Amino acid sequence: MFTVNVTHLGAGGISVSFPQSAGEEESAAHAEESADEGPSPIAPELKELLWGFGAFAVFLILMRLWLVPKVKRGMESRYGAIQGRHESADAVRAAAHADVAQYEAALVGIRAEAVLTGGGSFHCSSQHAPMARG
Repeated sequence: MFTVNVTHLGAGGISVSFPQSAGEEESAAHAEESADEGPSPIAPELKELLWGFGAFAVFLILMRLWLVPKVKRGMESRYGAIQGRHESADAVRAAAHADVAQYEAALVGIRAEAVLTGGGSFHCSSQHAPMARG
């Protein structure tokens, strides 16, 4: 035989409960106690903590002794290569400026010679200059 308690809560609400007999209450309490006896799903065991710390320490030592020096050497060689390319580019830029200065000096000399020899019809405007200055 089952007993059902129905309570009217007002505003359309209804509460239904099934009270348990004394024997059923004891078995339910015993079932709850047996369910609580297992290991905690949140807190790790001491053995798991030790294994995790040990693995972390081993990987930390391996990385410090093996990986970090390799990465450092790679970074230094890359920095050296980039620095060498910058110096090479600066040398090329300086040579180009020297060539432009030599070209302009030769152009001035040729213009002066043309004016002195009476080339008369020689006229050069800045609009038609072969190289733009930068």
